[in-house]
Amino acid sequence: MKILLNKCFGGFTISSDAYSLYCEKKNIECHFYKENSWNILQKCTFEQVQKDPYCYCVSKDLGNRADYNTLSKYIIKDPRDYDLRTDKTWIEVVEELGEKVDTWASNICVIEIPDGIEYEIHDYDGFETVYEKGRCW
Repeated sequence: MKILLNKCFGGFTISSDAYSLYCEKKNIECHFYKENSWNILQKCTFEQVQKDPYCYCVSKDLGNRADYNTLSKYIIKDPRDYDLRTDKTWIEVVEELGEKVDTWASNICVIEIPDGIEYEIHDYDGFETVYEKGRCW
């Protein structure tokens, strides 16, 4: 079984190139939005950008600006969510792009573990390890 992990200190972040390839493989629209500003009511606004390592990838063109409530309806989930750590398309993207999937704070790797085991992912300052009763990879 293949699992995606971040193998450096920092955090699990995915590059814009990786999102673009994922969307292409899934036949999903791909638009990027980056946090722009906060207003007095603590509501965040986002502006559309070409590519940026710290942006949201959404499946709908929301124009030049969007609020979080609208943006959140269309966010394309990435493998930070544990249920997507074994997603075949994300694994293909990581294997295909190699280091181009990483940002300055990540080193995303495909780790193979035995099929059918129950596992947990432990995180220490972003550096992740897979554990199964008495074993780690």
